[in-house]
Amino acid sequence: MTLDELAKKCYDANDGDIIKATNEFEKKIRADDELFRAALEPLVRQACYSIISGMMRSERKAVWKGTGAIQPAKPIYTAPVHRPDTPARVEALATGTLMMFPLMGGLRLRDATVEQVSENAQMYADKASDMAWKARWLNAIARKMGNDKTKKVIDILTESELNTLKAEAEES
Repeated sequence: MTLDELAKKCYDANDGDIIKATNEFEKKIRADDELFRAALEPLVRQACYSIISGMMRSERKAVWKGTGAIQPAKPIYTAPVHRPDTPARVEALATGTLMMFPLMGGLRLRDATVEQVSENAQMYADKASDMAWKARWLNAIARKMGNDKTKKVIDILTESELNTLKAEAEES
């Protein structure tokens, strides 16, 4: 049995309750070394990427908020920032400014070309746009649901109505 087949079996056996299905799936995988290795192998790279990405997000947040959490090694000689003979790279490291802001892939803002800065700007704009229309869509759904806290979306709206609200949210 493959992992996908076992996952589907656990999901079906638990009537679509993801938490219960996950608990059962985990027990079955932990009981079988071959399944355990099969489940973990593709996750190792994903876990490594996730850990490093999390670190970069933390650094980006610290730099953006100016918390000073990211401190480069203290230079032996600290030249005044305005000195024209001090390389810009050393200035950025010495001052711990927004020049340290990590871009996609970990590139620091100070080292980015205009093309790389533009690519990062577009990535943030795309994410913002995607999140904005989803927020508009979910807010429209919440407005349609009213104040009855006992009702679920399926009790109030049809798939067609959800699609209409989605189209309206995407257009605005």
